[in-house]
Amino acid sequence: GRVVGALTGGASECDGTSTNHASDYFSKLSMSWETGDADNQLKTYLDPSGTGLKQQAGKDPNSDKPLFRMSNADFSAGDMLEVKMSDFTEAIEFAEEFTLKSEVEILGTYILVPPLSSNRVTGVEISIYSGVNSPENLLQTQSFSPQYMNYSSATGFNPRDKTMTGFGTESFVLFDESVKIAGKFFISYKINSPNSFYIYNTKFADEYKQNTAWVKDPSQGWLQVPDWLPGQSEKTSLAIQPLVRGITGNNAAENNDCPLFFDSKSHTLVLTEPASEPILVKVYSHTGALMEKTQIGKGERSVSLAEKTKGTIGIIGLLLSNKFYSGKILY
Repeated sequence: GRVVGALTGGASECDGTSTNHASDYFSKLSMSWETGDADNQLKTYLDPSGTGLKQQAGKDPNSDKPLFRMSNADFSAGDMLEVKMSDFTEAIEFAEEFTLKSEVEILGTYILVPPLSSNRVTGVEISIYSGVNSPENLLQTQSFSPQYMNYSSATGFNPRDKTMTGFGTESFVLFDESVKIAGKFFISYKINSPNSFYIYNTKFADEYKQNTAWVKDPSQGWLQVPDWLPGQSEKTSLAIQPLVRGITGNNAAENNDCPLFFDSKSHTLVLTEPASEPILVKVYSHTGALMEKTQIGKGERSVSLAEKTKGTIGIIGLLLSNKFYSGKILY
């Protein structure tokens, strides 16, 4: 698409569900192009040499180093936003897990916030962690106070606090310093007190999709969401979407290279696609001893593994379509 005009004025107001029925006024770009006043027309600044060019394709200032917005949710596949934070009555820090196969540079992150009870957001911190089994090493912290730039003909552009009640909103948090990282990382938000601020969760359409949300329990430390809610097995992700540089398309996730993942809550090994043939699965200890041998049947996607002491590390090996896969799991 190309810009053909702009909203220039009007007294209309709406909150997404109702309006005051007043008017909006728009300008046509063609009317602003040549006005007869050389100092007050777009042609002077956009076509100073008089080439007669009538259209111009957009340019990406990051084309030499492309940026990519990551997300563990796939809304085109039926994933849905929901609000589950009322279940977390004690926690004050929450994190979303990401895994990459090559080094990237994290510049900032988008967060999707549902309607809040308070207009102003204060005391919220956004952080980046590295870690193997959970958020472990704090790499960067940025305070979050959602604002937008408001223009006044008298004073120019000035920041104003976003209105956070009445409707959901998306905000971008730019880190003061970018962070370079490879492998697994986590982005968290920390609040002053339970339920003082929260973001959307994602309800996965695929029941076998891997959980990526974490909660910091005041006494037990970091736990994945299903472990925080006894008796519930719903998997989810948090609506946190980092903006990174150094990856191409959807080939970023390391999980895409491996056809299975392990659900530690139910001790279930899950394939991303139904098995086209019976698959033999072997689980070894970190010392190389065989701990378990089982099989995923043709047309099936999952198999239960024997329970182990929490924190036990297992090495999985399997042969699928004449290709050998291996990976580490944590019971």
